[in-house]
Amino acid sequence: MSDKRITLVGDDPELSEQILRALLERGFELEQLRALGGSGGDGEMIEIENARLRIEKADSLGLDGADAVLFYGDGELAGDLMDLVPDGVIVLDATPASSARSGTVPVVPEVNAEMIGALSASGPLALAGPATVGLAVALAPLHDAGRVRRVVTTVCFGASASGASGIERLSRQSVGLIQGQALDEEVDAEHVAFNLRPQQSDYDSAWSADEHVLAREIGAIFGPPAIEVVATGLRVPVFYGIGQSVYVETEEPLDPDEAERLLVRGRGLLVAGSTAMEGEEAAVTEETPIEAVLDLTPGPVEVAGSDAVHIARMRADPHNGNALAFWLCLDDQRKGVALNLISTLEIALRDSRG
Repeated sequence: MSDKRITLVGDDPELSEQILRALLERGFELEQLRALGGSGGDGEMIEIENARLRIEKADSLGLDGADAVLFYGDGELAGDLMDLVPDGVIVLDATPASSARSGTVPVVPEVNAEMIGALSASGPLALAGPATVGLAVALAPLHDAGRVRRVVTTVCFGASASGASGIERLSRQSVGLIQGQALDEEVDAEHVAFNLRPQQSDYDSAWSADEHVLAREIGAIFGPPAIEVVATGLRVPVFYGIGQSVYVETEEPLDPDEAERLLVRGRGLLVAGSTAMEGEEAAVTEETPIEAVLDLTPGPVEVAGSDAVHIARMRADPHNGNALAFWLCLDDQRKGVALNLISTLEIALRDSRG
């Protein structure tokens, strides 16, 4: 991949670092990478260890010469520049706007990699959101064996789900409250530090945007008959990561031991308490904390930096022989965005060579 010229387009510094790190780990050359950002970030650097990439102004000139363009963040820059990408360039869209396009099938390489070539030939490739990545990777082995028909999930979103502003808000509120300062409601309308809050619903429905997206993306990824998804999004006072309480109903019964065996053999998954990684891709890196491998109840802190979707507390519903409950957790920025982007990019580049 060293000869491929990749342009990053996004205004989220945390995500930029994660994506740059993943690209370099996968063998892309720093000299072939370019980063475009908004006017506020022009001239700044994305820095990881000994690698530094200068951020350039986001305009059409910055797209020239690229083999692939990766959009991420809140989607504002994607809205400005996506239509200006030259023909023949691979476009990956990991912004929230990607899955909103009518008829879009979002990509999760562990689940629907076979569609990437055809989808990239017809326009920008939509990347699934981090919560969808975690749930889809976990559902895939269960769906293949028992046909998942319904999912009820509570998704715990850390501050990173709101980008750099969400992380800054949680930090500022936490420090202030520890120091005994009252929350300034003129500055922060929402109290997130040391608190749990359900996401606000849309004006025209009882569901939040993230709840809508999760249901829509899971339905599109697995295809008809659509898996029914009932999701509740929570804002939780952690800086990074996503955790999900998941309840799954299948057409064919699966006992917890069988389900765990299926998940251990799945791609990109790690069942808590097991060091076995029998999938096609090792999901544990040298940087993965050993606690994330052995902890039977891992949370966002334990899985930070891991390449896996972590599964724990698999159990049967004593009242429904076709239902299982479990917990999953992932690093939303590394696994949910950066690795999903880079894995998709590698497949799209390979397929474009014919």
